[in-house]
Amino acid sequence: SPPLSPAAPYWISGNEPKLPGPSFKVLKPTAPPSLLTPPPFRLSSSQLQPPKTPLPPHHVRVYRFPSMAHRTPRPPPPSPSPPPPLSPSGVKPNVLFLAIDDLAPVLGCYGEHSVHTPNIDSLAGSGTVFSRAYCNWPVCGPSRASLMTSLRPEAVGVMDLSTDFRLKEPNVLSLPQHFKNHGYTTAGAGKIYDTRNVDNAHDCDRPSWSIQFDTYGSSSPKHISSEAKARIKREIQNQGNRFNFKHWGPNASFELAPECEETDLPDGQIAEVGLALMRRLAAARQPFFLAIGFNKPHLPFWAPKQYWDMYDPDSLPQVDSNYNVMHDSGWVVHDS
Repeated sequence: SPPLSPAAPYWISGNEPKLPGPSFKVLKPTAPPSLLTPPPFRLSSSQLQPPKTPLPPHHVRVYRFPSMAHRTPRPPPPSPSPPPPLSPSGVKPNVLFLAIDDLAPVLGCYGEHSVHTPNIDSLAGSGTVFSRAYCNWPVCGPSRASLMTSLRPEAVGVMDLSTDFRLKEPNVLSLPQHFKNHGYTTAGAGKIYDTRNVDNAHDCDRPSWSIQFDTYGSSSPKHISSEAKARIKREIQNQGNRFNFKHWGPNASFELAPECEETDLPDGQIAEVGLALMRRLAAARQPFFLAIGFNKPHLPFWAPKQYWDMYDPDSLPQVDSNYNVMHDSGWVVHDS
């Protein structure tokens, strides 16, 4: 006869023979008579509890069989095999982790040929390009906390721009912390975590790093050279706009192409700090995990003039953002 479904409803029959074991009545499935087969095992008191009060005559009480896992004990899992070496020679490779704020897949390696991205295209050509990797939260802090802990935003408890993820999950293991626990020196600079979702902006999640994290190069105007500040202020004033650095934050929205060096602006400074850290870590002859986070293309939309000059604005394709994404959360497209 066909096997009985563990989820099928069963009823108590008042005149069935008892099986050896505890004195409970035999369960019988609600199935055609040809399929009525007594269960080939005993039910323990923990699996089937008798009614607390006597049932009236001919009363039917519904039970369910326990799942198949209770019928036959599962064998113990096999002993895990030793992990394969990290490289053919068994040497731990160094890891460079790059985070680029608000970067969409508008890159040559994703088939977008209206932009000039030769270096990242070269990197993609020697590695793996993921064509189905999606943003797991529509704002910065939760998506970064999720990425760095491998937990969904709901699981790590960060769905805003103010919650410290370690206050929600004190024992969570971050990506650089995992490397640190396996003999790596971990260091970083720029924007890796959102500083609003970690212990403080200075340490940027202290448990993640072997050496002090370097937050130098944030989008604050305090990291802009005085010469670049003067040029930027002059250019904005020439455009007829009033500008005050004291009232400007990293979320100011404007476009600007100052004639300056890359190191006059935050991302160029972050690159310099990253190179210095890499040389320092390489000299120590210890495997390292180095995380470098860049601010652009997060607003404000400014970069040295030489990069703006690569493009003719009139020839760039227009992107229609006035649409909704199927099955979105309702927060994907908004007017901020």
